[in-house]
Amino acid sequence: METLEKPSIHELLDAVKLTHDNRDKPSGDKYHSKMIALFKRNEAAIQKNWDNGKHNQQAFDELIKSIELNGMRHFNMSVFMGSIADDWWQRYDSVNAVTAFYEKESSNKQYLDDMTTSFNCNTVGCIAGFATAVAMNWNSEEWLKGMPFVERNDAFINIACNYLNIPKVIGERIFYGEQGSLWAFVKDNVQGFNDIEFSLEYDEDGDEYSWWEKEVDLNSIGYKHAAEVLRMINTGEIEFDTEYYEPYLTKEKK
Repeated sequence: METLEKPSIHELLDAVKLTHDNRDKPSGDKYHSKMIALFKRNEAAIQKNWDNGKHNQQAFDELIKSIELNGMRHFNMSVFMGSIADDWWQRYDSVNAVTAFYEKESSNKQYLDDMTTSFNCNTVGCIAGFATAVAMNWNSEEWLKGMPFVERNDAFINIACNYLNIPKVIGERIFYGEQGSLWAFVKDNVQGFNDIEFSLEYDEDGDEYSWWEKEVDLNSIGYKHAAEVLRMINTGEIEFDTEYYEPYLTKEKK
């Protein structure tokens, strides 16, 4: 079987930087098209060559350690990467409905501006944001703030999935809280995740949805939840089926 080669982290970062640096130049469209093509190759290569247990275990370990070490202050599941703003009017309302006020684990982060160019003491991020930061060795890049929101998030997803060596569809189950997320699955099926909250749990008749139909409140996911779920994936306690990539619990650790 022919192997589709996955691009390197450096190739992805170079493509993103060139797109950002040439955005307002005549060559901008060319670099943008090359970046999108590289993203598609990245997604296709990982998915074609992936099987349970083929993720990058060392990368998972590094990500878990980073979240455990820095998560109390810097983890926030509702934004890929942001900064703690001084005042409420500095907050940027994103398409992912980033909230200005934290009422749960992130209560010390009163205000949030979800655009920043730096990984520093005021930076917060979700699992994808932490994975991207670790993959970039915590080096700051101007494109972190300069790119349009959707493109910037695509860059985070592609870099994070490349680094962890997981298909994009699995990454989306981990990074987001929409229907079919890994968070709804562990909330309903694994002890220790009871304090995760659903934003959509019952239909209009009051009947409870199945886990894959529920939506999760991202602000209720803390750094300890994130570290534990990543550990369960890394040890083989959680795997994903090969047809729809839905999570399931294995009977024994690997």
